[in-house]
Formats: sequence, C-alpha cells, structure tokens
Amino acid sequence: MEFAHPSWDSARELYRIRLVNNRPTLMSDTQSVIGNINSPNEDGDNYKELIKMFVSDFIKKEATAKWFSSRPREASILRRLRNKWITSSSSPLKAGVEWVIPHWRLDCIELTKETINLLWQLVELKETSVKIPSGFFAPSRPASPASPSREEKETVRQITVHPVEKSDLEVVFDIPYSSTAEEEDEEQKKLRQAVREARLRFAVAKLKKDRLLEKYFNEYGDLPEDPDLDSDSSGED
Repeated sequence: MEFAHPSWDSARELYRIRLVNNRPTLMSDTQSVIGNINSPNEDGDNYKELIKMFVSDFIKKEATAKWFSSRPREASILRRLRNKWITSSSSPLKAGVEWVIPHWRLDCIELTKETINLLWQLVELKETSVKIPSGFFAPSRPASPASPSREEKETVRQITVHPVEKSDLEVVFDIPYSSTAEEEDEEQKKLRQAVREARLRFAVAKLKKDRLLEKYFNEYGDLPEDPDLDSDSSGED
C-alpha cells in the first residue's frame, strides 16, 4: 500500500490520508440486489489478513515519514480502528441481475482524536448465481426418542452396589414391574413402590452381610454365633 501525505480538515477536525496505489479490495458474500448492500465479514480470514497487512504498511510508512510526534504501536492502531462502508446510488448494475458479489476498495484513512477510520468505497457489484450460505440453517436438533414399547417398560431394572472388599461392581436385579398406570389406583402404586424399595434394601443388606461373613471366615476359620443369622438362614430355606 502507498499512502499520500496527510491533509488537515479543519471543519471536521481530522487528518485525511489517501491511498494512491495498491489499494486493497474486499468482497462481501453473495447477496440479492433487493435491500441494502451488506459489508464484508469482519470476522473472516481475508479481512483479518488485509488489516494485518494495512497496519504493517502503515507503521513502516510512518517510520520514514515521521507523521506522528511519537511512533504509533500496532496495539494502539488496532484498538482505534473502525470501518466505514460507503455505497453509491450510481453503482454499475446491469438490468435483470438478481444476485451479486459486492467489491469494496480502501480509498482513504481518517484520523480523529479517538479513532482511525478506514473508508471503503463500493466499486463493483459482480453478477453471480445464487449461493445459500453454510450458516443459513439453524442448528439441527436430535430426533425425539420414540415412546417405549410395553416390552421395554417391563425390562428388568438394575442397581449397582459397591462391595465391601472387592473393586468389581455387583449387580442386583429388581423384579419386573408390568402393571400399567390405568390398572392401579394411587394407593396401590404407592404400596407397590414401598414393597419394591424394601426388597431392594433387603438385597443390599444381605449382600453386605455375606461379604462380612466371608471376610470373618477367611480371617478366623469359622462363623460367629448369632441367633439372628441362624434365623435368617433358616427363613431363606
């Protein structure tokens, strides 16, 4: 990029620097001629590369021209940088054209006390065919899960219990629950739930008891005498 010498605009209180050669250009995305002309994507790679090149060339030019009393830094320039996209009602466009790619050219730089404004001029509306952008569709959502069948509802549930001494997980199976909601009243469902929970607690307690008995037997060679343990064993038979 080649820069002209700064000129002072006393009415607007700003400096203006025109580009004389190698003026950079940017393109907007394909769009319909109906409505306002969109500016280029300022988050795109092309824009970022061009701005990086502009800042580098501007600092090099200032280093030799000594426009500023103190040399501007890259971070300071980027922080003050703004874009102005200037369209003209006389932009060339053939009759019957529906889709175009706008081309913009950097013509001038305006320096205010707070900002560095890049003035981009719309120079061409290049005819093209319609292109639907990749971000047109909203993010897809996963399909809703199908309602479980009667057989799936009756599938035996599982709970996992951490054994006392072993690291492997033990699995205790619950009884199937096949009654439908229509066949039970509220009281019956509550009672059935209580029975199921009691059986689960019993299964967990029995598993823990068996592990403790096994540990006791391995260490002492016999089982402790306990009437409650005997009654539990006889009841299971």
